[in-house]
Amino acid sequence: MKLPLLSTLLFALLSSPGFSATIMSDSFESVGATPGADANDPLDIAYFDRLNRTTFSVVTDSVLGGAGNQALRVDSTQSFNVHVGTLYNSGGDVPASVSLGSAAGDQLSFGFDFRIDGNISNNGSAFRFGLYNGSGTTSDNDSSSDSSTGYRIRFGTGSSSGISLNRELGVANEILLGSSSDFVNVINGSPSGVSINDNVAHSVSLLFTRRGDSGVDISVNLDGSEVATGTDSSGYVDSFNEVAFGNGNASNDYHFDNIRIETLPIPEPSSFALMAMAFSAGILALRRRKH
Repeated sequence: MKLPLLSTLLFALLSSPGFSATIMSDSFESVGATPGADANDPLDIAYFDRLNRTTFSVVTDSVLGGAGNQALRVDSTQSFNVHVGTLYNSGGDVPASVSLGSAAGDQLSFGFDFRIDGNISNNGSAFRFGLYNGSGTTSDNDSSSDSSTGYRIRFGTGSSSGISLNRELGVANEILLGSSSDFVNVINGSPSGVSINDNVAHSVSLLFTRRGDSGVDISVNLDGSEVATGTDSSGYVDSFNEVAFGNGNASNDYHFDNIRIETLPIPEPSSFALMAMAFSAGILALRRRKH
């Protein structure tokens, strides 16, 4: 078997259903946070301050990514602030929403790198982030327009630790905030609390997996280690068009980088067949090259 045929098989394999796809990826490698305007970020999205309590800027942050690395700085003017990124891109490269696959085992991930810049407040639920569905409303500076539903995670900062995993119920004004009647707990057990008490770089990921019966399993990971899991079987959310970040009763300033959403569907039987063919073709090509 010739190498061009092997290349064709590999291309077909990577193009077939069942392999991961990057839906959005924002590394802020240009001078602004304008969607579609960053030449090095074709999958970037739009960000808004939902409560008019933060300012955005793109800054150089070598701690997050080495010399010359760019990051999104969120400068908090007061506590209880929220900033939202919507799956919008002026170049049309980012879809309006993304859904978890319908097959058992299909996965969707949301991740980012971040660090606290400057002083750190002591609060057990200060750092908040999540993935949401805007339910047809607009995430912009009008706080009354946002009735998003989705999943919220809260970490402690400073000397106070904490962790929670909730599904917000779409009550107006309550994205990442809200009273106890505005969300349901979906966390499994009582995991140890988390505290971000430094200015170094951290990596977070939120992984959704379609359950075999119904609902979703959720895994929360910090710096490569799972810190909490959750299960949502009734009223769960599996389609998203917003990412959100915020402070609780704190006024920490944050830098964010490499914000991304990916889908990871279970490979279909045809994909496994292509994998077998590509493997066989590779072995045969190597043998022929040796002779």
